[in-house]
Amino acid sequence: MLLPPPPATTTPGLDRMSQAFEHSITWEDDVWHADPVDVELVHRKARSKFAELLDAVTGAKGGAAAQARILLFHGQSGAGKTHLVRAMRTASHRAGKAYFGYAQMTPDIANYADYYLRRLINSLEKPYDPDQGGESALARLTRHLVSDPAVLDPALLASLRDAEFDEASLARLVLDLADRIVASPKFAAQELDINIVRALLYLQRADPRIDQRVRQYLYGKPLTDLSHTAVAALDPNYGDGRAFEIIECLGKLMWTVDRSAFVFAIDQVEDLRFFDDYQERFQKAVRDLIQIANRLPTSIIVISVLEDFYAKAREGLAQSYIDRIEKSGTVPLIGTRTAQEARLIIARRLEHGAAMGLDYGVDDPSTLFTDSFYEEFSGLSTRRLLELAQTRCRDHGRNANSEETDKPGFLDALVQALGGNLFGTSAPDATAPADATGSVDFREMWERFSSDSQVEIPADDSGLVGVLQAALTLAGEEWPSTLDLTLERLALADDLPALDMTLRHKSGFTTESRIFLCNRSIQGGGFKRQLDRALGAMGTRTCFMLRASDYPPNTKSQTAQAFRKFRESGGRALLIPLAEWERILTVRDFHNHHRQDPGFTRWFEQSKLLSALGAIVQLLRLDLVNRNVTKVEGTSKANMTAVVEAAGDAFKLAGLNLGSIGQAAPQPALAPISALPHVSPALASSSAADWTGWAPQPGETTAVPTAAPGEQKPEEDLPLSVILDENGEGAGSILAGRMLKSNTAVTLNKNVLKRHAAVLGGSGSGKTTL
Repeated sequence: MLLPPPPATTTPGLDRMSQAFEHSITWEDDVWHADPVDVELVHRKARSKFAELLDAVTGAKGGAAAQARILLFHGQSGAGKTHLVRAMRTASHRAGKAYFGYAQMTPDIANYADYYLRRLINSLEKPYDPDQGGESALARLTRHLVSDPAVLDPALLASLRDAEFDEASLARLVLDLADRIVASPKFAAQELDINIVRALLYLQRADPRIDQRVRQYLYGKPLTDLSHTAVAALDPNYGDGRAFEIIECLGKLMWTVDRSAFVFAIDQVEDLRFFDDYQERFQKAVRDLIQIANRLPTSIIVISVLEDFYAKAREGLAQSYIDRIEKSGTVPLIGTRTAQEARLIIARRLEHGAAMGLDYGVDDPSTLFTDSFYEEFSGLSTRRLLELAQTRCRDHGRNANSEETDKPGFLDALVQALGGNLFGTSAPDATAPADATGSVDFREMWERFSSDSQVEIPADDSGLVGVLQAALTLAGEEWPSTLDLTLERLALADDLPALDMTLRHKSGFTTESRIFLCNRSIQGGGFKRQLDRALGAMGTRTCFMLRASDYPPNTKSQTAQAFRKFRESGGRALLIPLAEWERILTVRDFHNHHRQDPGFTRWFEQSKLLSALGAIVQLLRLDLVNRNVTKVEGTSKANMTAVVEAAGDAFKLAGLNLGSIGQAAPQPALAPISALPHVSPALASSSAADWTGWAPQPGETTAVPTAAPGEQKPEEDLPLSVILDENGEGAGSILAGRMLKSNTAVTLNKNVLKRHAAVLGGSGSGKTTL
């Protein structure tokens, strides 16, 4: 008689350890940020090949010494092709040697040159710095173009940015400045497309209406007569080769202003196999890439493809195309990992998990992975290796002291690592979507849809408020059991669209917010009038101001003074760049198209396509999700010590010390303070304490626990919203660093570094001495 298995018990630390091995697939959204668990030993040959070519291009005179500038990377599924592209972008941007464009070959493309241009502009709108985020690559390129005093008079640049002009006068100034730039010794030999120079000059106005039209122009799209009046200095886009002309001009600017190469990578090329004429499509795609390489000697083209697809598609290529693609030598990407690589991958994941606050419950988590583990399972792909490590953690977390349960777990891991075919059956594919049908890959559909999307951003603020309302509603659907959201559109003034939002977290946090959309021009007083009306309509709610272009600089102008008054009144200013508005519209359209599909709702909740946007995080207070926000009175000395120690650690990580406040200091990327390895777990909670004298923000309430008569109330810690001064930039806060991805400033309240005390004593007791 077989006895039933003993009830499973779980070791929480080991179960948490399995989280360190999640996210084994690299998606397009990941490409723009550095991979914190990257192991440089993986695909070292391919990385070296790219680095050598990049050095040859940037070290030569305009790339003349590098003739073979097309790299072909090929490998099996799961070999890490997209991960490699991400690593190359990170390395080249860290070194400041390249501007990186990226395109996935998923959508149905009629004109590849136009598609490459759209994806290039989309890539340039992403943060240039892969570690700290912040300034986009396009903004960086533009700033370097106009900031050279030998090319452009600083006084004329200041006038372009700040002076008030009508559309005709602004056009004349842009025409004059563009002529000065292209005629300067620095650019005279480049034969630049003067219209692209004019377009980049227009971006200096920081006017959302102008930025949107410039963006459309850089996409190669024609402007309507009404839209063209706002950017009258730009000639109409026309001609079949217009996309190549824009790409060529941008590449020349990258080289001239930064001595940087133009790198363009195409990925997921094998998705062309879904079309009957895939060989013809591949040849057209390669033809246009070769033309870009011919036009730009400072360019590097990277083709990342499955090797079996390339073998088939190669049969339809002209020999001249094959010669150009393979001239530098194709680079095979080995999909299997050696024992040494496996050891480094596991160690890096464990280190990163610990740095992000995962408590493994053991002193040395690496002891779970013995030498035999790496020897037995070397030869697996990175993806399978991580799945196996995750299974090992979970198996050891159940019945950790039971030998009987260890063997089946090991066998299950082996079956999973071998693809589930040990007994002629198939194990579930970890890359498949977690939906009810188990057969629809919504992630792949999303990647294809977003790459092919050409949404139109509304030109007026009223239309954008509708988009924002839809975005908040959809973001709320990404947290169905966590957030309760109510939105109401307001009619405060014709030029001040607004929303009222009531937000409740399941943890008890509640806030009532008012959101103003203020996209009027800073020059001419349009933004100032919106500010004045917003100041009069703030009421008692927490107020946010949203804008698609930069806010006014901190000067003595009336607009800057009104903006400071808004901030000092408790208002919070958020920036949603045009690229993020476009993403919101794309997510909305994708959701409308698939919301009735079986399994889509669950996938949408898990993918959280909107919850990664910085403005959405702050509006919905996603930093407080799943945290205790109960408000109590009093705090202990130990809690105060934790606050001070945590603040000190944050200063150290930010390159600051308490004796250098107010001085210039480096601002490295910071993880959220709750994830910092030196911050106590207690500090990560979001409860309040009355001793600070800080009341909740207007409209924000928290649940108040009651205590039985005679029972002492529990002592809790400071809320994160108090420690991190969200209304920073004032005298009461200190800039400690910036967030890893969103580049949001991390500011600390000076008030949390001190605690008021009453010193009581009689005359002569030594109060002053103390």
